[in-house]
Amino acid sequence: DNCAQLTCGRHAQCDAMKKPGEGGYSLVQCECEPGYEGDGYVCNPISQFAMYPLVDLPKESPPMQVTDIDVQKFNQNKVIVVFRQQPSNEGFYVLGEATPTDMVWSKPVSFTHGGEA
Repeated sequence: DNCAQLTCGRHAQCDAMKKPGEGGYSLVQCECEPGYEGDGYVCNPISQFAMYPLVDLPKESPPMQVTDIDVQKFNQNKVIVVFRQQPSNEGFYVLGEATPTDMVWSKPVSFTHGGEA
């Protein structure tokens, strides 16, 4: 593995790709982890974030409209997001955990159990 010979920067990892039919690795490079940008040797937090849905709804569902969103970080890599769904005003929370390559979200949980927040 040619990655052993390459020292990547902080928040980066080595990516070794093989070409079909050839022995060894044809391309070995450092790439910044998700959430960081740079050349693989110097990786900084990205300046713009891509939009991702907070709640995974079935494709045929209408988009969820929310208001009064609050986000709190805890335990180094976890967040809780609290919001009200419109027009029902029902209150929900979603727990998230940041991994080195992704953000893993729980399903929304109602804390008002059908009532208003």
